Amino acid sequence: MKRLRILLTLAVICSFMLTGCGAKAESMAQDNMYAYATTAAAAMDSFVDMKGEMATEAPMENGALGAGAETPKIENPEEKLIYTAHVSLETMDYDTAIASIKDYIREVGGFIESSDLSSDSGYDRYDGSRYTGTRRASITARIPQQNYNEFLDKAPEWGVVQNQNSYVENITQQYNDVSLQLDSLNIQHERLLEMLEKATELDDMIRIEESLANVRWQINSITSQLKNWDNEVAYSTVHINLHEVKQYTPTEQDSFFTRMSKAFKGGIEDYGQFLADAAVFFTHGLPFFITFAIVIVFGVKVARKTAPARKAKKEAKKQAAIEKIMNENEDK
Repeated sequence: MKRLRILLTLAVICSFMLTGCGAKAESMAQDNMYAYATTAAAAMDSFVDMKGEMATEAPMENGALGAGAETPKIENPEEKLIYTAHVSLETMDYDTAIASIKDYIREVGGFIESSDLSSDSGYDRYDGSRYTGTRRASITARIPQQNYNEFLDKAPEWGVVQNQNSYVENITQQYNDVSLQLDSLNIQHERLLEMLEKATELDDMIRIEESLANVRWQINSITSQLKNWDNEVAYSTVHINLHEVKQYTPTEQDSFFTRMSKAFKGGIEDYGQFLADAAVFFTHGLPFFITFAIVIVFGVKVARKTAPARKAKKEAKKQAAIEKIMNENEDK
C-alpha cells in the first residue's frame, strides 16, 4: 500500500508540473511546484483503498512513474532558429516590383501570410478623370529557412533598400525541454493505461481516467506548441514595405550646385504644374464666370438707361426746394 501511495503521488505531481507547458513551462513549473505538490498529496488520499496486488504488479524499478525513473535524453540536438526580417523598399516601377516579389515567393515554396495594398488614387472632378497617386504595399511573407538569406540578397533587385533589419531567435533549449516533457508524459500515459487495466474498483477506474484525461490534454497542448515552433523554424518571416516614388530618396548629401540645379528644375516643374492647374480651374469655372459677366453687363445697361430719368427727378426735387425757400422769404 505504501508503494502504491508513492507511485500515484509521483504520477499526479508529474501531471500537475507539466500543465501549461510552453516556451516558459520549466520556470512556471518551478515557481508553482509547492502548490502542485500540496494538491497532489490531497488527491492521493482518495487512492488509499486501491488493492495491494495492483501496487505489487505495477513496475516500480524504472520508468516515469517509478522511484528510479530516468529522464529521456536527446543526443546531438538540432538547433532550432527562428529568423525574422523587416525590409523597406522604394521603387519607381511599382507593378513590376510587386509581381517579382510574389513570383519569387511562389518559386521558393513560400506563401504570403498577409498583405495590404493602398494608393492615393482618386477622382478629379475638374477634368472628370481618375488619377493614380503614389502606391504602397505591406506584405508579410513566410519563406523556407534555406531561402531566407537568398531572399534578402534579392531585395535590391525589386527597388532601393531604405532599411533592412534581421533577427534570429534560438529556441533550441526550450524546444528540447518541452520535447523531454512530452516524452515523460507519453511514458506516464502508458503507465496509467496499465494501471487502468489492473483496476477492479469503479472509484479507482474513475480517478485513473481523470488523470489520463489531464495527461492527454497536456500531450495535445505540448504537441501543438512543438508543431507551431517547427512551422516557425521551417518558414522564416519577412515583412516587406514597398513604396512607389517618382524620385529615389538620396542616400548621400548632394553638393551645393547639385541642390541648386535640382531646386531650379523643381521650380520649373512646379510652375508648369501651377499653370496647368490654373487653366483647368479656369475652364472648370468658366460657366460661372460667363454668368457673372452677363449679370454685370445687364446691370450696367439698365443703370445707363435709367440714369437720365433719375437725374431729371433729382433736379426737379432740387428746383422745388429752391422755389419753396424763395416763397417763404417773399412772405416775410
